[in-house]
Amino acid sequence: VARWLLEDEVVRAYAEGGALVDPAIGAVGDVDNAVVSLRFAKGALGTLFGSRTCRYGYDLRVEVIGDEGAVQVGYFRQTPVRLLDRSGVHHDMARTFPERFDEAFVAELQAFVDSVRQDAKPPVTGADSRATLAIGIAATRAMHEGVPVEL
Repeated sequence: VARWLLEDEVVRAYAEGGALVDPAIGAVGDVDNAVVSLRFAKGALGTLFGSRTCRYGYDLRVEVIGDEGAVQVGYFRQTPVRLLDRSGVHHDMARTFPERFDEAFVAELQAFVDSVRQDAKPPVTGADSRATLAIGIAATRAMHEGVPVEL
């Protein structure tokens, strides 16, 4: 998503993570919380935070901040209603991955079917998938080695 939003390629990744909540995840060599820093070819910086331990629901969002403004995606909940009171801001939250992405899964499959039927280029290409995989591999390597990894 970051590549698409910035229309740029990642050139370096660094990551740190740990099994901070669930020791069973650490026992198999995995992490339950991680932070990834990305450097893009045109100089932009990106930060990703991933957690398997979000107790209040499936929280996924993207924010891009530039010199002329910002855009936030995913801050919107199942309904547009928020309650603000002395104890904070309250709103509904998707509890599961399928609940959060139900419509997206349908749209993704429909786009694939449409591209096959119409012999058209799919919205996400093999090159996109390969670049995303390379970023993930670089971030994982950086986390294990403790140094930034060039792509």
